[in-house]
Amino acid sequence: MPMFFFKLRAGRLSINEPEGVELPDISAAQEEARRVAHDLMQNCEPKTRHWQLDTCDAAGNVLSTLLFVDIDPTIIHLNRRDHALVRRASELCAQLGEAMAACHATILRSRTITARTNGRPYLAAQDGRRVA
Repeated sequence: MPMFFFKLRAGRLSINEPEGVELPDISAAQEEARRVAHDLMQNCEPKTRHWQLDTCDAAGNVLSTLLFVDIDPTIIHLNRRDHALVRRASELCAQLGEAMAACHATILRSRTITARTNGRPYLAAQDGRRVA
């Protein structure tokens, strides 16, 4: 049975599941992602609509991405147009968070380069991982 891994992306926060889950196929993995996302967003749906959960294979390749807004039970009453607007706003919020995270990583790398150029030791880390 293949191993699947899940990666939560929420703006600057990125959490990889280190152990993985054995599941029969990608459909079962996507269903597991939906269950996990539903559990994570329960009772705080508006704050988590922009979160994303990637389903990855053992090599780290992203097989599918679930945007939490797509399973948010608090917006199913909305008409099609309003639902599309909420979804688009959530997508844009997720993209903005990822862009901000990339900018922050670039700043850390720049500080490292500047410090090393000046002959000073400098280690930049983000989420416990070395950045530069």
